[in-house]
Formats: sequence, structure tokens, C-alpha cells
Amino acid sequence: MLYCENCGKEVIIVGEGSLAGMDEEIEEWEEKIKKKGKLILYDPPTSSAYLCPKCGQELVEKE
Repeated sequence: MLYCENCGKEVIIVGEGSLAGMDEEIEEWEEKIKKKGKLILYDPPTSSAYLCPKCGQELVEKE
């Protein structure tokens, strides 16, 4: 699991096409994730470190 130490939140990565066909359910899904206190990072670059979508700090791997 990826984690932002600055925000103190888990971050879920959503790649391009992962939500295909979920047009009507996307907003509901996003709300559920946010209610759980997690952040969503959409389409991150694969060639660099993952950055928090809220504060921009590099994310760390956490179990």
C-alpha cells in the first residue's frame, strides 16, 4: 500500500482505463474511498516516484 507521511493517508492508484465502463458508478466509488480517509492518484507516470495528489510529497510503501 502507498502512504503519504505528510497527509497521514493511504493512497490508491488508479491507472488509465481502470474505471472504463463505470461512468455512472465513478462518483459513488470516489465518495466511498474518500469516506474511508484515502486519497486517489489517477494515471501516475510509471517512470518516476509516485507523488501525493494532495500535497505532492513522495509516497512511501507501507504494509
